[in-house]
Amino acid sequence: FHALLKLTAIASFAYTGLRYAELKGIQKSDVSLANHTIWIGGVFDHSENRYKNRTKREASKRHIEIQDDYLPYITEWMDKIKDLDNPYLFPSLRSKGPICGHAFRKMIWMTYEEYGLATLNWTIRDKNNVDGKRNPGARGITKSFTVIESPFKGCPTKTFRHSLATHLVNAVKSDPLIDQNYVM
Repeated sequence: FHALLKLTAIASFAYTGLRYAELKGIQKSDVSLANHTIWIGGVFDHSENRYKNRTKREASKRHIEIQDDYLPYITEWMDKIKDLDNPYLFPSLRSKGPICGHAFRKMIWMTYEEYGLATLNWTIRDKNNVDGKRNPGARGITKSFTVIESPFKGCPTKTFRHSLATHLVNAVKSDPLIDQNYVM
């Protein structure tokens, strides 16, 4: 499940160029595999813990095309989560909302680390035991990280958006169906 989640999240950024909050706000009902489209109609705001029916700009509400290369990833993921009682494309397993921001960022950075694209410093704290004594009110073991070095430091997901935009700008000259408005 987690390996497919990581793969689908990275593929979603790479093939759609979506903003982080837009990707988190996609619900299963927004994805039409039959029409090869995804509706982007809002974002999930973690600071308010709710879906907002708005995007960065009004013109950002749109249908985006599911490219042929991306279709197998999103199809397999949709099949995997179809029975989960959660409306979001990237669901939390503990609540009815999307996966929390911390877990999502951790997953992205772990993937970068696995492929040599980041050096992370991991800190493990056992809150169950403090100075060798059991702490009954603790929540368990926490694992946090600090990014030491990465070409993506400061923008781990925005790089995909810029990369896709660059490819589209380069395609404007050769494809009559793509114009500057499409790229925007």
